[in-house]
Amino acid sequence: TSTREGDHRPRHLGRVPLGPEHHPQLHPPPAQGGGCAVPYRSIPIERAMMRMKVVTPVRASNKIRKCLSKLGQGVKVESEEKVEEEMVMILLVDPGQYRGIDQLVKDETQGAGSMELLNLKEVRDDEEKLE
Repeated sequence: TSTREGDHRPRHLGRVPLGPEHHPQLHPPPAQGGGCAVPYRSIPIERAMMRMKVVTPVRASNKIRKCLSKLGQGVKVESEEKVEEEMVMILLVDPGQYRGIDQLVKDETQGAGSMELLNLKEVRDDEEKLE
């Protein structure tokens, strides 16, 4: 197949048909008069959580903890430990919450707090791990 000038893809790849006649696996057939159609089943998709460590001065830890609890299910505090004048929190975080938590730590600690990403993808013990 030929390519357009400056485009290194084959010409047919630029136009992919999307209708049900081209992709029957994506569009199940409609129910017929006496036949049975396979019903749609929705599969819930759960995002993998990231594990991170947040270190803040003790004086800012209560406010940060309160703000984290307002973020809902996207953030779970796994552990907290006071080390000298700092509070170390280990969190499980939805990846979409990362920037908000980063900004929260910077704002509330005036730059004295820090974040460290421990795991990009936290797998629960009851889940099967594919390698």
